[in-house]
Amino acid sequence: MLPVGPLARAAAASALALAFVGLVVVLYYLSTRSFRANSDAASTLLQGQSMAGGNFGLRGWRLSLDSFWLSDTVFYALFVAVLGVKAKILYLMPAAVAALAVYLGMYLAGTGHARWPGWSGALTVFALLGLPSSFLAPKLLASPVHVVTALWCLAAFACVRRLRFDWRFALAVGLIGVATVSDLVALAIGIVPLFLAGLAAMARARSMRAGTVPVAAAAGGAVTSLALRALASQVGWLAMASRQHAAKMARVANNVPLMFHYTFDVFGIGTSAPVRGHAPAALELVHVMAFVVGVALLVAVIRLAHGVLRREPSSAGLEASFLDDVLLIATCGSAASFLGLTVRSVPAEARYLLPGLIFSSVLAGRFVAGLAERVPAGRPRRGLQVGGLVAVLAFAAGVGYDLDVPVPRTPYPQIAKFLVAHHLHDGLADYWTAAIVTVDSDDRVSVRPVSAVRGKIYPTLKDNSDVNWYQGARFTYLVYSPRAVFDGVRKRTAERTWGRPARIYHVAGYLVMIWHHSLRFEGSA
Repeated sequence: MLPVGPLARAAAASALALAFVGLVVVLYYLSTRSFRANSDAASTLLQGQSMAGGNFGLRGWRLSLDSFWLSDTVFYALFVAVLGVKAKILYLMPAAVAALAVYLGMYLAGTGHARWPGWSGALTVFALLGLPSSFLAPKLLASPVHVVTALWCLAAFACVRRLRFDWRFALAVGLIGVATVSDLVALAIGIVPLFLAGLAAMARARSMRAGTVPVAAAAGGAVTSLALRALASQVGWLAMASRQHAAKMARVANNVPLMFHYTFDVFGIGTSAPVRGHAPAALELVHVMAFVVGVALLVAVIRLAHGVLRREPSSAGLEASFLDDVLLIATCGSAASFLGLTVRSVPAEARYLLPGLIFSSVLAGRFVAGLAERVPAGRPRRGLQVGGLVAVLAFAAGVGYDLDVPVPRTPYPQIAKFLVAHHLHDGLADYWTAAIVTVDSDDRVSVRPVSAVRGKIYPTLKDNSDVNWYQGARFTYLVYSPRAVFDGVRKRTAERTWGRPARIYHVAGYLVMIWHHSLRFEGSA
């Protein structure tokens, strides 16, 4: 038996807290070596800056339907409130979110099991998510890519799993509501899974009451989401787009093999996963452990089909079955999101699979914990413990190789350094340059996005922009890349709008065009 005295509980809590901090640090350094953040992430951080400054409703902002308003932006606001606008937050915040998802997944994998089987399930989740493969790390540790949405939904599942109307139910409704208003993917990975898992619970128990809680949570979350969106519109908060891109039927058919291809890659068993650290082949082979996810999904499908044909023997069994069912259905919802929303065959689209990866890893952990309970004590159990520990250490060694690489280089820190050194505070750039240069300067310069319309440059008043940026500002320069022109922002359209610049500097492959007068916009686009 584990000691349960106050001192023991305090020591255990302290150890878990220190381990969490350690995991965040490892994931932070892994993210800095896996990819470089772009203006999508930097724009979300700037939204967090606005929120931390008191603009909770992001009044003046123009965002996409997947606004990430009450998901990623809230986390960025918390970090900005403590640290200010710092480029490192682009990597630190997603690392902290991923660590939270790992911890919650470990808890759900081990809950309801005895000590060592529970730890077996928890360590399975830790290996799959806390020690990510080379292909998974730059996606799991980026933002905004639906990971916070998955975290909110997973937390809601944890709150509802006891199938009771209590304060946890109210929290679940709130979590699903804020997840859905912030990211429409939550409809497929949160609301629908809760509703269908509730129906499954009714069928298992042959009782309407058995599934009332998750069905009510799904309905309540949907109503909360609609209410928040209506409130934002009524009081003039952020403006969200009303349409979402979707794949055509021919594209959906092409997405099916692509989904399996990316799924194998993110688990480290695909053919295109990059090996940044050149880990030995023996370490790469340990990722075949990910096949337990497929086995767990198959077993969950069989149990769901079998369960609805008979009554569960106890309420404890029904609660455990509900959690397995909702994780399975949420994984399928993530796959459906990928099939319906992916419009390009590029690795970035694998972001729609990330929630399913998280849910299926937790399901795999629960499956392993169940198997471990059936292993007899003695040599079989010790052998399984040693084998599991060796596998986790092999995953950790692979991460070590990934950490032992240089930080990827981009031109944006160099551009930011140049602008700061030349006291060029307020300027303009294309979308993919503006926000990331601002954040890479730690907000010492403010570069705002513009685009060309009918041969002249205007403010970019669409996704991820704030109308307040352009009111009263005295812009004096424009930054763009001649080799990667975006939205028509180039030397010709700049000169047609403001005349010839006084000076032009070449910085890291970009042009910095400087005028001696303020850059004004004629009318509106």
